[in-house]
Amino acid sequence: MLSEIIENIGDECGYSVVTTDIVNSTDVTTKMLLGMCNRVANEMAQAYLWPQLNKSGSITLVDSQGTYALPADFSNYHFDTFWNQSDQWRVFGPLTPQQYAERQGYGDNLSVYDEFTFRGITNNQLLIYPTPGSGNAGNVIIFEYFADRPIRPRTWETGQAVVSGDYTFYNGTYYTATTTGTTGGSDPTADTGVTWTEYTGKYKKFLKDTDVCVLNERILEQGVMERFAVKKQLNVLPLFNEQLEQEFGKFIQGKTVYASNPGKSRFQHANNERVAFGS
Repeated sequence: MLSEIIENIGDECGYSVVTTDIVNSTDVTTKMLLGMCNRVANEMAQAYLWPQLNKSGSITLVDSQGTYALPADFSNYHFDTFWNQSDQWRVFGPLTPQQYAERQGYGDNLSVYDEFTFRGITNNQLLIYPTPGSGNAGNVIIFEYFADRPIRPRTWETGQAVVSGDYTFYNGTYYTATTTGTTGGSDPTADTGVTWTEYTGKYKKFLKDTDVCVLNERILEQGVMERFAVKKQLNVLPLFNEQLEQEFGKFIQGKTVYASNPGKSRFQHANNERVAFGS
């Protein structure tokens, strides 16, 4: 939780920090640490393929429509996960710029398979090639992607005071309040005191003192301390990168790699998808 992260870092580094209403604090040190927390949390999310950020997406093809909107919380896609669920064929891609130009030069008859690529900075970045026709209308394309949500709001509980526009989290879903009140009932969908709607966008900053980092908060603290130490010329052991790699290794199955050279065979164990061969 943000308030605990800021307090722990302040205590360990010997600095006085604000521990309540952190996100609105004007204290220079507290604002600095808050900014570092946001940056390091996002860097952690981008460093590895964290399963905590995996989500499924889908689009429904429309006759004569080639481009489609990505999920609102989209960060990046998992390679080789695009499938046409309706006809049970893989969707090939992403097209390189050269391949895309080639398709445009030859026209829409170059490929008999669905292909995809990402283009531009508009909301409709996902391009399906060839442009779907009437025979493809209604087909569902599914894919796996990374959500741009390294941070989440606190978990919903009954008895919480809520202001319209606040966020909450429950059973894997983010919600935003459309009314002000005190929560009641059993969950956000059955709240008797506040009206909630599902929130599908990105969540990249700590917005409340009670917000939580989706990834390991102990490692987040270490990363922020190392960054803070550079600013304040403190002596902090540089453990962040090593700890982050070890944390990701918990989610990746080790592999035995076989190698040989003249006169001997070697067995190497890959850690965190990496392997080093000695002499």
